[in-house]
Amino acid sequence: MDEAPNILWLTQIRNTDIPSVGGKGASLGEMTHVGLPVPPAFVVTAQAFRRFLQMTGLVDTLFPMIEALDVDDNDALNATSDKAKAMVETAVMPERIREEILTSYRSMGSDVVVAVRSSATAEDLPGASFAGQQDTYLNIIGDEDVIDAVQRCWASLYTARAIYYRAKNGFEDRTVNIAVVVQQLVFS
Repeated sequence: MDEAPNILWLTQIRNTDIPSVGGKGASLGEMTHVGLPVPPAFVVTAQAFRRFLQMTGLVDTLFPMIEALDVDDNDALNATSDKAKAMVETAVMPERIREEILTSYRSMGSDVVVAVRSSATAEDLPGASFAGQQDTYLNIIGDEDVIDAVQRCWASLYTARAIYYRAKNGFEDRTVNIAVVVQQLVFS
């Protein structure tokens, strides 16, 4: 993981990159590769998310809290989810990751409006699908709002429904990552 980049542009991504960029990121990369008119975008990789968890110490606090949870206790599930999301949203992003995100965003243009889109890296199975479980934010503009939206996408990995779904389908929270697509918004 140490060599894996924090940022990949769609032009660098292929369908074999799902562990780093998730299904959405890989699909957008493939569409870009074949020449379809895909708006410019970069992906904050799953490795960046994992580095964030490690460098902020969340690995040591977040996962034990979730592992001790009885997901069938709705009140405990919601309380743990709220706490987990708040921990991810309020942790100070490591400077290197933050700067790489902002440098990439700024290279898209001055105050470009973007969609900040979660991209699940867990592989869908015949009996389990992660589609639509994590959040997307539209009409994001400016450095601080982009950083905030990325962290809120990361935090959405810990919604009550996502924690419950993983537990009931045998996915370990410690191994599930998330990537985030930051893409120029196209106004319909």
